[in-house]
Amino acid sequence: MAHPFKDQIVVFIGTPGRFTRKEARNELLVVGGVPDERITAFTNYVVAFPGAENTKLYQRALKYSKLLTILTEDQYADILAGKAQPPEKPQSDVVVIPSANAEAEALVSDQFHSDHLNRKRINSMARHGVPTPEGQVKVDMRMLEKMGRVSKALQENDSE
Repeated sequence: MAHPFKDQIVVFIGTPGRFTRKEARNELLVVGGVPDERITAFTNYVVAFPGAENTKLYQRALKYSKLLTILTEDQYADILAGKAQPPEKPQSDVVVIPSANAEAEALVSDQFHSDHLNRKRINSMARHGVPTPEGQVKVDMRMLEKMGRVSKALQENDSE
């Protein structure tokens, strides 16, 4: 059975008390979740650590509380450990009109969602590194890509 946070986008707000933000992010990555810094329409969970109530990001989370689930630090830790299941997602009052070709639209929607999750994963790895059993190795993949383009341009100039 898949972990409840697998392929779910999670935003952390506030100052963690039980563990560091880095540990919270790494634990999420281990179970297949995707950490993010911004609340968007794709955000599934917001973990409100102590002190989160005073932030603009928390106010935004409350505004979108019908689209996402807000968890406390204790709830997050219990779900990670497998001691609890996430609370039921709030019922949305959005009306969905069925498509003429629902199967094709579902495939496009699934592909879009998959692409979005992969972009979030890559951005997270680029920003925070990749957790390993021995520790965390930080590699800025965006910089590597830029360096590759510069190197290629230099090689082209040398061959001319």
